[in-house]
Amino acid sequence: MLEQITPILTFLLIAGCLFALITYGCFFGAMYMKIPTRKLRKIMEIGDPTADKTVMDLGAGYGTIAFEAAQHGATVIAVEIDPFKVLAMKLLLKYNNKATQLATPQRLFLKSMNIHVLKANLLKVDYSTADLIYCYLSPPLMQKIGAKATLEMKNGSKIISVEHKIRGWTPTFLDDKEKIYEYTIGKSNP
Repeated sequence: MLEQITPILTFLLIAGCLFALITYGCFFGAMYMKIPTRKLRKIMEIGDPTADKTVMDLGAGYGTIAFEAAQHGATVIAVEIDPFKVLAMKLLLKYNNKATQLATPQRLFLKSMNIHVLKANLLKVDYSTADLIYCYLSPPLMQKIGAKATLEMKNGSKIISVEHKIRGWTPTFLDDKEKIYEYTIGKSNP
């Protein structure tokens, strides 16, 4: 009898852990949304995350935008509150940077990335060091980020939002088809 119950309990334990891992983000007000490749390319083109820029990825998830911006040379601060996603990003970063150190000059296929992963509430971090903020967040969060950015970011700094506008702000660039909005502090905000 015990031999029949053990596989069922094992299955339920594994299923419960997977369910918790997948839905954990819901308890913090956001669910992970994978960004389509065409949108990722477009926001990199718009934001132009070069080596002289500090990029902040708010609600970074598994770091898709953060890793792409770092590949373009930018210093990236990836902000995520979900500890599972933070751990995944740190492991990916560690693996990537270790592989870069082991690569020979003939097989240099990865670039060491300058990404700082923060487990933090995106409304409690300081935006003042960011030249560019990327976010793929809900409309209520976008309003709060807009208000915080107005107070903390320097004029000329940019916010690129996917899917949701900042109400009351005028985009300096918009792609209605892809729903990508760029805002410039000092020009876009009231």
